[in-house]
Amino acid sequence: MRNTLVTFSVMALLAAATASAGDLDLSPALTPGEFKELTLHLAEGILMPSGPSKPLGTAGFEIQLLATWTDADSGASWWNHSMSGLSDTFGGLGTASVMGRVGLPWGIDVGGQIGLIANETFWSAELRKSLLEENGFKPSLGLSAAYSMLTSGPVDLDVWSLDLGVSKRFTILVPYGTIGYRWWQGDATWGPPDDPVHGDTDRGSVHITAGVHVTLPLLGFRFELRHGEVTAAYVGFGIGL
Repeated sequence: MRNTLVTFSVMALLAAATASAGDLDLSPALTPGEFKELTLHLAEGILMPSGPSKPLGTAGFEIQLLATWTDADSGASWWNHSMSGLSDTFGGLGTASVMGRVGLPWGIDVGGQIGLIANETFWSAELRKSLLEENGFKPSLGLSAAYSMLTSGPVDLDVWSLDLGVSKRFTILVPYGTIGYRWWQGDATWGPPDDPVHGDTDRGSVHITAGVHVTLPLLGFRFELRHGEVTAAYVGFGIGL
């Protein structure tokens, strides 16, 4: 388990270093169509991860360091025209963040996330509600709603998501899955002041998620894979009850 912790730590630190290696810099050559591709990948990268559907409970909490990998082609024109000096992370777009959740009464959890993507900051907020408590052979069912926003750089981006999830604990392993819908709105103006280019997007897509959470005394580890228009993977580790 110590080796697993070290591996996750290295991946998270690599993602953080890569995310800080450049920034969003919209070239005059960027087209409105390429802007839509850019916002598609940014929206995927700043979404909150899902996690098990079982509520944390009034005494429960979790804090995790996360590394996110979003499938992206660093040789594509939209990347070259928007991310000056940014190196890819294992062939994709890397995100580093810190996420926290706390349990409240009535099967409700609230959470938040703050992080970096392409050296730009973002934050997320989340509300989760248990629909069915795990009991014997019955799994947990839950509904979650989240909002994320890019808070720096030349792109205004807002992302909303709604997910229905299921999970079941087996000793220290908690496999889980979700199906959900996300929609995002992006807006930016770039190019010379006398001949600016404007881009905007307002899109939505269905996604599915599969993951596993490893629960140890005061420690938690997760791996999550989400697939929609693009694919993203999360690894995380931290503390919790």
